Amino acid sequence: MTLFFFIPTLRFYLFSRLLKESIMTICIDPSLPTAKACASQKRQHKMRGFTLIELGVVLTIVAILALFAIPRVQGYLLSGRVQPTVAESVDAIGQLRALGAANGGAGQPYAGMTALNFATVLRDKAVALIPNVNGADSSVQHRLGAAGATVTFLADTITTAGDSIRLTFNSVNGAACVDLASALQAQARTVTITGSGAATTVKAAGANYFAQTAQTSCAAGDVNTLAFTFQ
Repeated sequence: MTLFFFIPTLRFYLFSRLLKESIMTICIDPSLPTAKACASQKRQHKMRGFTLIELGVVLTIVAILALFAIPRVQGYLLSGRVQPTVAESVDAIGQLRALGAANGGAGQPYAGMTALNFATVLRDKAVALIPNVNGADSSVQHRLGAAGATVTFLADTITTAGDSIRLTFNSVNGAACVDLASALQAQARTVTITGSGAATTVKAAGANYFAQTAQTSCAAGDVNTLAFTFQ
């Protein structure tokens, strides 16, 4: 019984090997007329495109990479905008200080200053900041967070009304929050950060800047508000 099944199986195996070797011979020997057909089949096989499953796998991998890469790229871009924003802000503060000194107000050099003054000193020079000079409706926008996020300006008080000015950066992204606070604190008398919780003073007038507190106060996303007071 075993021999009865073994012989046909052996015959089938030998026939399969012979057929395979014959096909290989035809494909290898270019003198045979069927070699061209064989070569054509090989080319068609090489030219065959991706299957839907292969495309699906590739698209899935790309989507996963994008999920992790895009936020990091956005963070790098926002971080790179901090220094130009700081440079333009410091330049504007310098011009406003000079304007306040020319006012001659004893102890109140910034009394009466508005967003119009801030937007005007930035006009035709700012790139990182976006000034809109429009009288009482003047405004300034920044590029460190949500689209259309603003930098508000007002005359402030440290000891006497009008003795300082305050810049408040609204809707700052967490990727730029710490860098912005660290860069502007050198010029500011006070620095306050409002992340996802209550406002936190990271630099009080006459005190040192607390970098660790600033880091923990900044929250992820476009939710941070940073207020700087200058004299």
